[in-house]
Amino acid sequence: MRAADEFTALICLGSVAGRNGELAASYRALLASSDLGPRLPAALRAWHLSVVAEMAERLGDDRAAEAHLRAALQAATDDPYVKSAYADLLLRTGRAPEVIALLAGSEAQDPLLLRLAIAGHRLRSPEAARWTQAYEERLRTAERDHDNTHLREQAMYLLEVHGDAAAALESARRNWAAQREPADLRVYARAAERTHATADVALIARWLRETRYEDRSLCAFIACGALEEAP
Repeated sequence: MRAADEFTALICLGSVAGRNGELAASYRALLASSDLGPRLPAALRAWHLSVVAEMAERLGDDRAAEAHLRAALQAATDDPYVKSAYADLLLRTGRAPEVIALLAGSEAQDPLLLRLAIAGHRLRSPEAARWTQAYEERLRTAERDHDNTHLREQAMYLLEVHGDAAAALESARRNWAAQREPADLRVYARAAERTHATADVALIARWLRETRYEDRSLCAFIACGALEEAP
């Protein structure tokens, strides 16, 4: 509150509360503040909209999440975080062709190139091999430089393009030890489900209970009943 403006503080506090058992209330509070948006800098508007989009997606309202992400892109057309989040929503809902249209000309940015490779792979696009090769080269460069900041993306690549769920699970585990954003949890849950890794399912379920974190999209990867009942 002392270091930033009131709106920035509101977004930060709402984001934290939304990951600690107050998702619906935090979403409503941040939506109510949306009337301030037109008077704010574009980057701040885009951040606010991306936060509420994430909340809507975790609440199971993909339509609202998409509307928020579209508005965020209108505010900040080239924001790579917003583009990645929108591409992930499109991939999760089976709309790979729209990912390619969304990310056209974005191959220079590693996270966006990865989404292109995933979409191309699913569609068996003529461009898929080129995107895949380019992304593999960047992964090798990161490994050579001992850069572990791309473990989430590495897990996504191994799971969705390379088809190695066991290796994807190992990368997701390593990533989870250092980083726990919603996207990190989702790729970990997908890899655990694909490999039938019961210990990892139990770990995720325990973390969800302890933090009171909510994300209805996880039910697509691991049965919600299993998450609630796992020891």
